Amino acid sequence: MYFTDNGEYKPSNVFIVWGSPGAGKSTYIKEHYEYGDIVVDLDYIKRAISFLPKSESTNTISSVSIKIRDFLYDLISGESIECKNIWVVSALPEETNRIALSDRLGAKLIHIDTNKEECLKRAMSDNDRKNKDFQKIIIDKYWKRYRRQDDKI
Repeated sequence: MYFTDNGEYKPSNVFIVWGSPGAGKSTYIKEHYEYGDIVVDLDYIKRAISFLPKSESTNTISSVSIKIRDFLYDLISGESIECKNIWVVSALPEETNRIALSDRLGAKLIHIDTNKEECLKRAMSDNDRKNKDFQKIIIDKYWKRYRRQDDKI
């Protein structure tokens, strides 16, 4: 919920921006972000609580980061965050998980539909992504699990 410029109290707009690692989810948000928006991104949470490079973590950092992210999800679902837009970044290759999170947060899903080859190319050329072998692994893992709505098995 947030107050508009004319004093109306309105529900926040919640967006889940999803797609493969390297697809351009953060870039999309940076292009649509408004001053004061909230961004929930596990990579940024990890970086906020450690000095580890983008997309790298330890088991301790990962488990703490997930707890922080889940706490933020609870705040979002309870409409306890006062801002106009809330952006949630996640891969979510499986439709059931996308729908469940969208329902939980009352969010609109925005798919950044970038093909695997382009995602790999971007990840390999991104200097913030230090462990290139790990990037290949997580991108491959995403594409093995990903199904479009019309790709029912």
